Amino acid sequence: MDKRVYFDTNAFRAIGKALGNAALSEDLRDRVLVSPLSAFEALSQLCTTQGEEVLRQIQAIHNWVDPKRAGLLPWPDDALGITGFGKKVMDADFTQRMQTAFNVCLAADSVESLKEEACKLRDVMDAMKLKFAQNFGRLLKAAKTEASKREDSKEEATRCQHQVKREPFSSLFREPGSVVSSAGTR
Repeated sequence: MDKRVYFDTNAFRAIGKALGNAALSEDLRDRVLVSPLSAFEALSQLCTTQGEEVLRQIQAIHNWVDPKRAGLLPWPDDALGITGFGKKVMDADFTQRMQTAFNVCLAADSVESLKEEACKLRDVMDAMKLKFAQNFGRLLKAAKTEASKREDSKEEATRCQHQVKREPFSSLFREPGSVVSSAGTR
């Protein structure tokens, strides 16, 4: 099986720094996939005080990925949508817009021309992270509520089970008004 690898944002930048002036071999470059989340995080970091350094690290991507044939991991929503519903969630031109953003970065001489858009992207990414965290919090709360309901049901079933164990089996079939003793029904 052909092994592939992708990197988180920290590794993306570290590799961009390490391979700023050297290239991976062609066979290794073909095995690297680009994570859209890592790429967007790196792009959003152009508006930080380290923007020039980040730009150089992004521009070094051609040393560790072949931009003309780069494999792109699906956006997380797409991966979940395909797995759960058999269709993509993101709009069709997502990959093209991402490619355009990278091409602009690759052609830039300075981070200054990119900062405004990078800061907008950072704000969008931060809002998205907050939304996911809030949704996860709601999901967790719902799961705890459901688990509590199941625990209540389990306790009720256990009480019923204990009640049945205390009552002799024959008492379940006695006629109303009859008395059950250890000697049997009278």
